[in-house]
Amino acid sequence: MAFEKFLKERASGFPAPIYLLSYTQAFFLTQAIMVLKEAQAELDVFDLDDKSQSTSMKTVIETLNQTSMFCPRPCVIIKNYQKIKKADQGLLDRYIENPSDRSILVLFYSGELKKVDTKGIKRIDLDLNRSALPIWVQERVGHYGIRLSAELINYVCEIYAEDLTALDNELNKLSLYGRKELSLEDACEVFYGTRQYTPFQFTRAIAEANIGKALTIFRGLEEHTETFTLMGAINWEISKLNLPVATAVKCYKLLSDADIQVRINPDYPVEVLITSLCSALKRNKKPPA
Repeated sequence: MAFEKFLKERASGFPAPIYLLSYTQAFFLTQAIMVLKEAQAELDVFDLDDKSQSTSMKTVIETLNQTSMFCPRPCVIIKNYQKIKKADQGLLDRYIENPSDRSILVLFYSGELKKVDTKGIKRIDLDLNRSALPIWVQERVGHYGIRLSAELINYVCEIYAEDLTALDNELNKLSLYGRKELSLEDACEVFYGTRQYTPFQFTRAIAEANIGKALTIFRGLEEHTETFTLMGAINWEISKLNLPVATAVKCYKLLSDADIQVRINPDYPVEVLITSLCSALKRNKKPPA
């Protein structure tokens, strides 16, 4: 996995003088900085997107070239490297051509790397491929001292794949449950305060256009579940259905409109969305022969 490459660099004492770490999920930025803080006695952080911090590239380079009395190789971090100004890049380029062996420079780049010259830089993409997410979850829960069933691993991956911070928070909750091995039923009790209903049951009821069942399950979930989590689960369920284009467009428009409404009004009645989606999907169903 991508993050494992970074951990291997730490195990080797960060041998390269300059690293470029790219990411699209802020979770990995937080994790990488935690690793650097644990490994390095001295850490200076400069954020190019922080308007309150007057970051002078000359100061950054002077810091890199200083000799530390307390740390063999102090570390300098530049966050939001994608925001660097042309003049500052020129100064940094001259340093990259002849970097100090007494320090480590780590550049954090948020977003997809485009035309970035990486000559003389050790580049590592921190992001995780979706296909590797179940393995990552297994390793992460091992860190928390618990084991999850295969069904539960698939469940959390499907629900939280787009937000690893939320996923890690949920895994941490599971570690506090008091059991070493957990099933999907255990997780439903931890996440939603009940074993009776799960978002999967909820989204399947919508896919079946069963308004009564969907509303019943929703009422059993709403007290313990974020609306956006449920809407994300609905979106995932609909994406799996082999729907005619017109029906799919109708469903996604309903979801998009509801998303806007929820952001404007936290008290937006999700029951309206459920009823509308079930009605659209029911019209798609063929009458029995």
